Amino acid sequence: MMLQEWPRMWRREFAGYNRDTLQKDVLAGITVAAVALPLALAFGVASGADAAAGLVTAVLAGIVIGALGGAPYQISGPTGAMSAVLIVLSSRYGLEGMWLAALLAGIMITLLGVFRLGRVVALIPAPVIVGFTSGIAILIALGQIDNFLGIKTPAAESVIEKFRYYAEHGITPNPQAILLALLVMATMIIWPRFKLGQRIPGSLVGIILATLVVVVTHGDVPVIGSIPRTILLENRLSPTQIPWAEISSLIVPAMSVAALGAIESLLCGAVAGNMTGIRLNNNLELVAQGVGNMIIPLFGGVPATAAIARTSVNIKSGGVTRLVPILHGVFLLLAALLLAGIIGHVPLAALAGVLMVTAWRMNEWHSIHFYFDHHLKHAILAFSITLLATVVLDLTQAILIGFGISTLIFMAQMSELQISRKPVEVERLETAGLEYTHPERDVAVYYLSGPLFFAAARRLVEFVESHDAPSAVLILSIRGVPLIDATGVEVIREILHRQRKGSGDMLLTSMDDRVRLLLERAGVLAELGPDHVFWSADKAIAALGGTVGREAVTAVAEAPIMEGLLLAPFAEKMEPGSRVPRTPDPLDRSVQEIMRTEVLTVSPDASAAEIVALLLQKGYRSLPVVAENGRLLGIITDGDLLRRADLSTRLTSPSDDWVQRLAEIADKAITGANLMTAPVITIPASASVRQAMELMISHGLKRLPVVNDGWLVGWISRVDVLRLLDQQQSRDESLTYETGAAVTDRSAITTANLMVQDVPTVLPQATLEEVVQALERDRRRRAVVVDTDRQVVGIITDGDLLQRSQQAAAPGLLERLRRLVTNQPFAVEPLLAGTETAADLMTAAVITVPVTATPDEALRLIMQHGIKRLPVVDEDGRLVGLLSRTSLLRGLIGET
Repeated sequence: MMLQEWPRMWRREFAGYNRDTLQKDVLAGITVAAVALPLALAFGVASGADAAAGLVTAVLAGIVIGALGGAPYQISGPTGAMSAVLIVLSSRYGLEGMWLAALLAGIMITLLGVFRLGRVVALIPAPVIVGFTSGIAILIALGQIDNFLGIKTPAAESVIEKFRYYAEHGITPNPQAILLALLVMATMIIWPRFKLGQRIPGSLVGIILATLVVVVTHGDVPVIGSIPRTILLENRLSPTQIPWAEISSLIVPAMSVAALGAIESLLCGAVAGNMTGIRLNNNLELVAQGVGNMIIPLFGGVPATAAIARTSVNIKSGGVTRLVPILHGVFLLLAALLLAGIIGHVPLAALAGVLMVTAWRMNEWHSIHFYFDHHLKHAILAFSITLLATVVLDLTQAILIGFGISTLIFMAQMSELQISRKPVEVERLETAGLEYTHPERDVAVYYLSGPLFFAAARRLVEFVESHDAPSAVLILSIRGVPLIDATGVEVIREILHRQRKGSGDMLLTSMDDRVRLLLERAGVLAELGPDHVFWSADKAIAALGGTVGREAVTAVAEAPIMEGLLLAPFAEKMEPGSRVPRTPDPLDRSVQEIMRTEVLTVSPDASAAEIVALLLQKGYRSLPVVAENGRLLGIITDGDLLRRADLSTRLTSPSDDWVQRLAEIADKAITGANLMTAPVITIPASASVRQAMELMISHGLKRLPVVNDGWLVGWISRVDVLRLLDQQQSRDESLTYETGAAVTDRSAITTANLMVQDVPTVLPQATLEEVVQALERDRRRRAVVVDTDRQVVGIITDGDLLQRSQQAAAPGLLERLRRLVTNQPFAVEPLLAGTETAADLMTAAVITVPVTATPDEALRLIMQHGIKRLPVVDEDGRLVGLLSRTSLLRGLIGET
C-alpha cells in the first residue's frame, strides 16, 4: 500500500511541470547548496569523522532522502543535533561503531514509517524538545573549543571529561585560530544586514574570507586537509567487515540516533508544512530517512536528518518540487569534485566559528522566553531537566529522562478530574419547556470531565461526600470521561453503595462505549439496573419526576445558539419522541468527547507584544481571553490585531520575521482587553457535535470555545468535526443523517450542490496587480490559476503573496492585503507594478475534486491532504466551482 503512495505523490507534485518551474527549482537548488556546503563540512568534523564525510552525507541525503521524502520541500543532511550524538559514539566505539549504529538506526526509522508510527514520535512535549535542542547547542559549542583555540586534545565522551583534561594538562591557544574563528562569527552576524546577505549565506562568505587569510598569510593553523574526489570514501562501513560483536552494545545508542533523526525530521516537516500549506506525509518521510541512513554509512557518511535551516532556505528561494533537494545534492557533489583542492585549505577554526554561531541560533529563544515570562512551571521544569541531562549525561540518558519527565507531567495533568455539580432547578426546567415534579429527596447532577483512573478517582468520592448526603439522588453524567480503570470502577460502586445504604440512589448517563463496556464487565451496570442507566441527563431527570414537553424541546434542539447564550447543562440531548430508526450518528456525540482540552489563553491585561509572540510561537490565529477565575471574556484573532493594533499584515507563522512583528507593536500600550472581540459565540460542553456544527455553519465560524457555565473548558474547530466524520464514515453502506423528521441519504448529494460557482480566476501570465484584484473580489482571499481551457494549474492565497512576492514588504501590497483581511474599502487603490506573474506566485500542487463526488469523497481528500478548499472540476478537468470546509459541513449533515 505504501509503495503506491510515492507514485501518486510524484504525479501530483509534477503535474503541470514546465520550464518556469524548472528554473525556480534550479535556482533554489543552487541557493540551498551554497548554504549547505559550509554546514556539511562543519558538521562532518563535529561528528567525529571529517569534512569529506559531511559532504558525502549531504550529497546522498539530498538525492536519496529528497527523492523519497514525504514532502517536496524537505532538505536533509548532517545536522548539529545529530553531530552532538555522533561525537560521543565515535569517541566510544570508533567510526566503525558509529556507522553500524547509523545502519541500525536507519532500520529502526524505516520500521517506524512502515508500521505508520510517525504520530507516536510527534507526541513528545515541546518543552522537552526545546530543552534537548538547547542542550545539544551547548554541546556543539563546547565541542568546538579545540578547533576554536587551534589545539588538539584527546577525544572525550563528555564535557566534564574534556574540561578535566584542560585543567590537568593545560592548553596553549593558537592566536591565529582564534582570530579566524572570530572573523567567521562576526561575518555571520554582520553580513545578513547587507542586501547581498539575503542571497549569499554569511557562513560561506566567512569561510571564504578565513581561507583567503590563511592562504595569503601562510598561517600556521589546522586545516581540513585532503578532500577525496569521490563519493565513495576509503573509510566506510563494509558489509563484509561489520563488527557484529558490538551490535548488542550499540542497540541503545542506535535508538538515540533513530529517535533524534525521526523527531528532528518530523519537526522540520511540521514547520515547513505551516510555511507552505503542504502537509508532510510523516510515514513516507520516516521511510525515506530510514533508507537514506542505511545507505549513507556504506559510502562513509554520517547519519542525516531533515534540517530546518536548509528547508526554510528552499521554501524562501521559491523551490517547488523535490527536484530541489536532488539538485542540491548534485551541486554539492560537483563542488566536491571540482573544488576539493580549495576546500582542503579551509581552516578548522573557521568551521568552529560557523558551528558556534549555529549553536546559538539553534536555541528556540522565543519558546524559552515564553516559558519563563509566563511562569509555566511544568514547561520550565521539563526544559531545565532535559537541558541539564543533555549536557551532563549521555544523550541516550537525556532522551530517556525527557520521556520520563513528559510522562510524569502528563500523569499530573491527566489526574486533574474536573467535577461540576448542578442542582436540578425547577424554574430553569420549566423555562426550557419541561414539566417537572420535584421528588421528595435532593437531586444533584454531577458532570465529570477527564479520565477516571487511580490518580484522580478518590477525588470524586471526597467531592460527593462533601456536597451531598447519602440520602440524595445523584445523577452522574460521565460523557466527558474518555476512559476508566479498575480504581474508577470501584469508586463508582462505592458511591452507589453509599447512596443506597443511606436511602438515596445513583443514576448513570452519557457513557462512552469503552467506559460502558468496562462497567458492564465489572457488573456495575447489572447492579445499577437498566432503569438507572440513561442516554442523557435530561432523560434521567425526566425519569425521576419530569415529563418532556414536546414543542418546547424541539425549539431547544433546533434553535441556533446566539452570542453569549449558554445551553443549560440538562439539555445535553433532548430528542423528539418519534424517531426514525437509524444507526448511531457520530454527530449525536457530545462536544465534550471530541473537544481539545489543552487551550492556550491570555489574560485581559496581557500586552499586545505578549499576544503576538504567543500567536507566532504556536502558529495560532486566535486566542481566548480569560479572567483570573477562568471565565471566558473574549477572543483575539489576527484580524483583531490588524484592526486594533495596526499590524502590517496577518500573522503567517512560522515564516514571520519575529523581530519585525514585535517591533511593530513594541511601543503600543494596548492590552488583551482592548484587542478582544466580545461577546463570544460559545458552545456548552454538553451540547452535541451537530449543534456545534450548525452553529459554525450559521455564523461562518472556524472554531468555537467550549464552556461550562461561562468557564472555558475546551475548544472545538471545523477540523475536529471533519476528523470525527472521517473516522466514523462507512465506505460500504449508504450514509444517512437525520435532519429534523426526515432521513437524508448523503450519497445523493454531490459537490455540484455544495460548491460556490463564482470563483475568482486568473491566467498564469496575470500580473501581480491582476492577482490582487482577483483576491479582492472574493472574501475567501483565494484565486484559482487556470489556463485558457479552464484547466486548473495552481491556486494563490494572500499568504502566497506574502511568502513569494518580491514586493512582500512593499507598503502598497501590505496595505491592500491588510484591508483585504479586515474587509476595509480603499479610498484610492495603489496600483502594484512588477514583473511577477501568477505562475511565479501560485502553489502548483493543487488537489481537485470531481463535480460528481459525494461529500464523503470530498471529506477524505480534505483530511488526507490537510487543505481548506477544493477546486471542483468537470469530467474534462475544467474548473466549475470551489468547495470550502463550511460548504462540506453542510453537505455532511444533508443540507444543500
